Amino acid sequence: MAQKDDARAALKALANYADPIIDAYLGNGNCLDDSDANSTVIRSLNRHRLLWRLDETEGFQLKNPVIRLLDQVTQSYRRQMANEHIAELWKQLQDRFEDYQETLRTGAYRDRDRLEQEIRELMHEIMDDMATATSGFFAYINSGFSYVTDPALRIRENEKVIQQAGNLNQLFDTFRIEDLVEYAGQNTFLKRLLLKHLQAELEKSQTTLAFALNQLRKMLVRLREDQRLNRMLGALHAHFANNPGYLPSIDDLTLDRCPDALNQSRPMALVAYNDLTDFRQDEIAAEIAASIRRDRPRSPDTDIGFEAVEITQDLDSESIEEVSDPMDLAVDELLETLTTGEMTGLVISARKIKRAHLPDLDPVIWLHSIAAGVDSLSATSRNKLDVEFVGVRSELYEGNDQIHDIILRQRSHE
Repeated sequence: MAQKDDARAALKALANYADPIIDAYLGNGNCLDDSDANSTVIRSLNRHRLLWRLDETEGFQLKNPVIRLLDQVTQSYRRQMANEHIAELWKQLQDRFEDYQETLRTGAYRDRDRLEQEIRELMHEIMDDMATATSGFFAYINSGFSYVTDPALRIRENEKVIQQAGNLNQLFDTFRIEDLVEYAGQNTFLKRLLLKHLQAELEKSQTTLAFALNQLRKMLVRLREDQRLNRMLGALHAHFANNPGYLPSIDDLTLDRCPDALNQSRPMALVAYNDLTDFRQDEIAAEIAASIRRDRPRSPDTDIGFEAVEITQDLDSESIEEVSDPMDLAVDELLETLTTGEMTGLVISARKIKRAHLPDLDPVIWLHSIAAGVDSLSATSRNKLDVEFVGVRSELYEGNDQIHDIILRQRSHE
């Protein structure tokens, strides 16, 4: 009865102080701080020999039986051993597959039923271990390894967890689809377990593990950067502590005596861009552009390879008048007569004008010039004309007309 009473009292103490015990296990490295707030908890757990400590200045540590109980409940221990456990279960499954195929050949139905039950149990256990092993890494991501206080040890813990995740990923790679198809063969029972359930769980676990690995690597980069900044701050603190009255000055900076943690500056590129929406920067931009275009002095040793020739700007020299195209002059005169002339009601055929004044000109070019001239008129001048394109339906290009004349009619003034 004494043993039963002691066990009941110990379980009751664990239940009464569950919150501080869980906080110590999850967030404080299995340690209960020796404080007034925890005095009742420590006294009760010490009575049942569930705590221990080496030094009076340290907190109380949970004993291994309590930790193993919480590990089992939270599956932490199972997560740590997941790689070996999954590999062991897969080896057992491979042996069962061979025995199962043998029972199918010999017709041993009782052994077949027994092996099917064992294969189901092992398959369920291996899929459960896959899900547990991959989801377990999110506990480290959420905590950020806050239970480790030293930055260097925290980085080592992060690297160790990344190594565990990498080993698990390598283990998942051994589950090749070719092997699963070979084990399943044409058996409906094995095809359903291997190619449906196991493959689906494997793909899900690999996706989860890839995301966890990415987050852990990002956390490792952040922890290393924090460590570098801590070292820099430590070097600053030590320098000020060892040199009372020290005032930093750029003139006193000597890189030969500068601590390595402080001598890590990187070049910073300063790039300026003109704000095109700010009119006040136009003058500044103009000055910069003018300075770039200004001739810079050349060194005497520079060989330009040719003799410089002075160029004079003679504005009073004889100018050469450009000769206008007769066709352009004819188009301008024709349109000017129709739009600015005093006569009204004129009707002019572009084809007849060309035949009378420009017989050698290509009719296609002439008609194009007339159409372009009309299009270039102002709205006021264009409203004085009616333009009619005379042509026939093209037999070669469906939906197009072949134009052979343009009729220009001057609108009468109302």
